[in-house]
Amino acid sequence: MDLASLIGFVGAIGAILAAMIAGGGIAPFIDTQSIMIVFGGTFFAVMYAAPLPVFLGSFKAMSKAFLPPIKKLDETVERMVELAGMARKDGMMALEGQPVPDKFFEKGCRCWLMVLMSRSL
Repeated sequence: MDLASLIGFVGAIGAILAAMIAGGGIAPFIDTQSIMIVFGGTFFAVMYAAPLPVFLGSFKAMSKAFLPPIKKLDETVERMVELAGMARKDGMMALEGQPVPDKFFEKGCRCWLMVLMSRSL
């Protein structure tokens, strides 16, 4: 779980509860009908507005905030060393078309190549 997401979630709930307690306790703020209207209405309004695959996919997207994928950094570092060796021996243009570990790394390589190509013009 991402530490920032956990701290943000707990902090938000804590701030809301602290404001409720400072205002005279939590009991006046708990109204079952209002909770059902807000959460149920929001849930079904979003379900109405989006197709079912998009709606169900949103839960998968939300889970990424709390369960980020674990990347294998050893493989990424090894591939970076290989690509650096290629660039040193054959020049930066040799990197074009080479497989890279992830999309972020690929975008960084493309941007760097564009910078180098613009300098050579």
